[in-house]
Order: sequence, then C-alpha cells, then structure tokens
Amino acid sequence: MGGVRRLEHAVIRVKNLEQSLRIFTSGMGLAEIARNNGAVYLGCGLDKNFDIGIIGGGSGLDHFAMRCDSEQELESYRNRLKQNGVEYETVEKLDPGEKAAIRCKTPSGTAVEFVTVSDNSYQRDNVQALMSRLAIAPQDADHVNIMTPDVPKETEFFVKVLGFRLSVVQTNDRGDWSITYVRQEDWQHDIAINSNIHDIPPEQLESNKKMRLHHVAWTTTSIEHMKLLVDQISSMGVPMEYGPARQRVGNISTYYWEPGGNRMEFSTEMPTLDSNFPTRIEKLSEGRAFGWGIRPPLETFRKGS
Repeated sequence: MGGVRRLEHAVIRVKNLEQSLRIFTSGMGLAEIARNNGAVYLGCGLDKNFDIGIIGGGSGLDHFAMRCDSEQELESYRNRLKQNGVEYETVEKLDPGEKAAIRCKTPSGTAVEFVTVSDNSYQRDNVQALMSRLAIAPQDADHVNIMTPDVPKETEFFVKVLGFRLSVVQTNDRGDWSITYVRQEDWQHDIAINSNIHDIPPEQLESNKKMRLHHVAWTTTSIEHMKLLVDQISSMGVPMEYGPARQRVGNISTYYWEPGGNRMEFSTEMPTLDSNFPTRIEKLSEGRAFGWGIRPPLETFRKGS
C-alpha cells in the first residue's frame, strides 16, 4: 500500500542479545549492518539504513528516530523545540548511516530523535541494498507504539510542539484517552501513544507505569508475506501473542514477543490519510473495535516493556 512511512528506526534493550539476534536475522530475515559499543544494528535491506538496534541488558525502548529528508527539515524541528522551551541536544555520537541528529524527550521521558541519513534513496522491492537480507524480510520499520501514564499530554507534545497530525483518539468508557495515533505525513500513524495506567489491574499498576514500549511494527507487503514470517518465527519456537487480526484503524496485524522481552508487530494494509483528514474520536467499546471480532488477550496485551 502506498504512503510515506516516517519512522526511521528504533533502538531497544534486550535480555539476551544472541537469542534476540537469532530471531531478528534467521526468523525475520533482517541483515546485520554494524556493531558498535555493544549495540547490533539490523536493517530490512531495501536500503542501507538500520531499522532496529539491539543492546544487551534489560528490555524496553532506548529511543526511536523519525526521518528528516533534509537539513532544512531537521532545522525546523530544532526551531520548534527552541520556540516551545523544550530541551534538546545535538547528537555527537551518531548511529550508523546517520548524517545528523537531534534528541529530545517527551513529557513522560521517552527519547525521540530527528535524523538525516546518508542513504535517502527510493526503496524498490526488486533491488536489495543489503544482500544478506532474507527474501522473507519485512519491507521496512512501520511504526512505534509507546506507553505513557498521560496520553493527552504526550499527544499534545507531538501535535502542538512538533507539528504532527492527530489521526484518531480512542477512549475508554469513562472518556479517558486510552490510545492516540499521530502521523507526520499520510501514513495513518507513525506513532501510537498508549496508556499504561487505564483499566490496569491494581496489582500491575506500579510495574506498568515504568513501561515505555508497547511494540515496534514492521511493514509486510500482504497477509501472505505476514504468514511466511509467522511460520518462520513459530518454527523457531516463538509463539504468536495475537493475530492475524484486522485493527480498528484499518491495518492487519500479528504480534509476538521476541526473546529479549519486547513485543513486535507485523503490519499490512495500513491506511493513508489526506493532510486535512479530521481527527476521529471513538470509544474502544463501541462499534467495530476489532475488525474481525478477534479481541487481544488483555492479560498480556496491556503490558509493555
């Protein structure tokens, strides 16, 4: 499906580096690009950029990055942060393939980078930039779903400070914002913002507040492509958590937990939206909350890393 994905990469921490690396390479077909300061950088291989970095020790999100097509676009984000009094830093130790980067933190403390990259070429499915990728590899990193105790405040940061567009707001029955979806361009969402405190059992509440990553998502070309990835990873002893299922926002998804303790999603048929598409507000409990009527296992799906 057409559209402009803007997520450049995510860097995550994993409990067991070698076990995670095995699933990302032999299971998902990603190509290893570089190793630097304890991190391994992997890419889908249709360009030379890395899509995920993995660091041994713990689990969860270190940071994620959004693509800027030019120095001018990068400067525009720098100016937005300055004008709104948000602290940021120019990244001195760049990740592989980056030309320049700035880093800031969201109100809940999630690190976000805006980057320019050396390989800004147009991706083509029939041209492999990295020959070590497997044929089943996803096309690209798709989006990231972050967690926060204050969804409205986090959403306001992306929309009012950074200029993202708000696609959808999903509320619980009390009217609390449970999930929002924001985008830079026409991809339905580059970032989902998920509550880590709403409708959580009391015994899980304190641990949930520390969670910052719900999942990293990967673009697949079709449900057939998704099926191949699921078959491959399942054959390596990693079960799926949920899916395939049609999401309320339109895409088809399958989720699993990689061995390092982080949830991954395979996604296809992500909708695209016109720039003036109005924000849709909906209750999670009403209408077609799950397009095929398949509900996620809430005992695990409320959790993150």
